[in-house]
Amino acid sequence: MSFYEGSVGDKMARLREGRISLLDVLRRITGTYQYYMACSLAQGIQELHSKGILILNLKPFNVLLTDNDQAILGDFGIPNILLGSSFLSSDMPNMFGTPNYMAPEQWQPEIRGPISFETDSWGFGCTIVEMLTGHEKPHFPSGLPSSIENILSGCLEYDLRNRPLMVDILTVFKRFVSFKYFSTIFL
Repeated sequence: MSFYEGSVGDKMARLREGRISLLDVLRRITGTYQYYMACSLAQGIQELHSKGILILNLKPFNVLLTDNDQAILGDFGIPNILLGSSFLSSDMPNMFGTPNYMAPEQWQPEIRGPISFETDSWGFGCTIVEMLTGHEKPHFPSGLPSSIENILSGCLEYDLRNRPLMVDILTVFKRFVSFKYFSTIFL
């Protein structure tokens, strides 16, 4: 088993506290790097979803980083593993997750509907917007390509039926990462 010492959240905290060098900041603020991270994260989530596993606790501190800054998911699928129940079960406790990153259906499943793959789209949207802005409360930075702004807005739709699936999210972000950069990881 591999050990990963840092996370996206750790790097963001060090940036806010002034503990990351200017060179490190400049290397990481380019759109290509952020879109690469989004692709890497979406690819991992899509692979888990294809196996029927939900994460339900997506946030920057659960996106671990390799020495080469490749995203590795941590702390996923806890409800499914602990309870051994289907992720679509209506009697599954809804309070797994971190409050600022939880989808509406995690708070009110009887009103908003059961958790689903689209529940992870909400956490993905919150995580990526925070990576782009440095702020926990989702607000979109200016200058985003319209397709990225649209997909992130879709991730944060209150009605889970209007949220994109991870395969759709991945398709949008792949368009903004150079083929050479992206192909070294996913092809």
